Amino acid sequence: MSRRKMLSLCLIGSLLGITGCTEKLQGYDTDTVLKIYGNAELCDEDTSEAKRIAEQYAKCLFDVENGNVDEKQLEKLAPNESAKDWEDTYSSNQTESELKGFSVADIYTEKSEEIQCLTICEAEYSDWSTPKDIYLFIVRMDMKKSNDGWYIQSSDLTGTARKSEVKVVRDDFTGTIKFVTRGGETK
Repeated sequence: MSRRKMLSLCLIGSLLGITGCTEKLQGYDTDTVLKIYGNAELCDEDTSEAKRIAEQYAKCLFDVENGNVDEKQLEKLAPNESAKDWEDTYSSNQTESELKGFSVADIYTEKSEEIQCLTICEAEYSDWSTPKDIYLFIVRMDMKKSNDGWYIQSSDLTGTARKSEVKVVRDDFTGTIKFVTRGGETK
């Protein structure tokens, strides 16, 4: 093999090696960033307000002591939800939870008055079957805008994991938020 070909191969190999070493998975604590996409545009004010509402709603979901829910706050944020139903569920499950961290990962909008927020909530959590620990929750919140501002239409828990066992990352191909462990993806 000629010296020129050998040097070319060494250079290509070195560049590929460097590229592989510098790619990092996007972790929840450091570099997962907000992604805004969809067919309609949101003004900065709507984006800020939606993030604020989502965080307040996350506090209703994950700040639970003795099964109590802030009824007035929940009614204001999510008029379709029943504080009594939440309290019954939390009480029967012996839920104790405290929100420790919150982040909006995705905002998707089809129409300027309807959005979906994908959020990452970190909570110290326990219930009758779950040992007390720090857990991560991925929660989708569907929001609608009315004359009074944004409110939560519905929400769905799409993922849960013990924080010590996973990282939150974006899939390289789809861009979706998911949990990964050292051994691979969690389900």
